[in-house]
Parts: sequence; C-alpha cells; structure tokens
Amino acid sequence: MTPIARSWALLMLATLAFAGAGPAQARSGPALFSACRADHQTFCASVKPGSGGVVDCLRQHEAELQPACKAQLGTLSRCSEQVRQLCAGAGQAGLRECVKSHAAQLRPVCGGA
Repeated sequence: MTPIARSWALLMLATLAFAGAGPAQARSGPALFSACRADHQTFCASVKPGSGGVVDCLRQHEAELQPACKAQLGTLSRCSEQVRQLCAGAGQAGLRECVKSHAAQLRPVCGGA
C-alpha cells in the first residue's frame, strides 16, 4: 500500500468514527490490530507500529497469515479502493470532507476494516 493510500485509509477510518459511524466502524482500527497482533509478532516484529510499514509487511506474508488477519487486510484494501474511487479529486486537503460526505456509501465496504 502506498503512503498516500495508507494515509487515505487511516483518515477515512478516523473520519467514519467521528462522522457518526456505528460501533463496528468506530472499532475498525482496533479490529485490524487485534486480528493481526499475533501475525505482526511472528512476521513483522522488527517493524514498529505507527511507522507505516506494518500493513506492507503483513501483505508480504499474506499467504502465511491467520484467516482473521487476512480478512481484515482484505477489508482495508476494499475500503481504500472505494475511498480512492469516490474521493479521487479531493486531494489531501479535501479528503476528510469527501469521506464524511460519502460515509453512507463507505460504511458497508469499510465497516470491518
């Protein structure tokens, strides 16, 4: 995942949480970390969380990941793609507002990211 795509996904997740998303959407970040904690320790322990490299590292080991972690990474990918499609012209500055304006469309795709 490119740095821009990663920042879009993280911003989108945070925006959904603050834009009145339901409990599943608000917990989406913790769901990814919870589902992938063991795999992070096994395959990516040298990658510091928050450095932006954990998702990339997990993707490099996708064939070896636990099913729950694979599922969360798949949801994150679908969510990121949906944000790119809906907000392609928004740029970094307008991304938050774009995500908020499309929250109803993004929730079904991004709800478990």
